[in-house]
Amino acid sequence: MKVSSQLKVAIPPLLLSLLTQKAHMFGMKPTQYIRHLVVSDLKQERIPIFQASSQTEKQYQKSLVSEKNNQYVTGFSVKKVLDRI
Repeated sequence: MKVSSQLKVAIPPLLLSLLTQKAHMFGMKPTQYIRHLVVSDLKQERIPIFQASSQTEKQYQKSLVSEKNNQYVTGFSVKKVLDRI
């Protein structure tokens, strides 16, 4: 199942006219053309990888040890958090 979200964008009438003409040149609707532009742009993106801080690394190692020893956080409910959203 495909899941999509909608995005509402306000643009001046002249820009919409130019966008519509350009989209029709490619046999697309304006919304399809905008989606195409976004996807094309994001395909060219390079996503940087950042080094975690030493504090984060220590917490991660501590979490791995806790998981290995079957020690988990108690009193925290993901369902309760999600129900509030």
